[in-house]
Amino acid sequence: MTEERKKANAIDDADKRAEAYCHKVKPYFEQIRYHCDKLELLVDDELWPLTQVP
Repeated sequence: MTEERKKANAIDDADKRAEAYCHKVKPYFEQIRYHCDKLELLVDDELWPLTQVP
């Protein structure tokens, strides 16, 4: 993800940079989210308190 972010950040055109983030960086967040969701089921709430959304 870091390498894809570096590449995207080097793009001067804002629209093309946004496309790079959408297609090259965002998929990493989907993978990260999947693993975080799994961890939430394994780690006790007392050890990993989550913020409350108002």
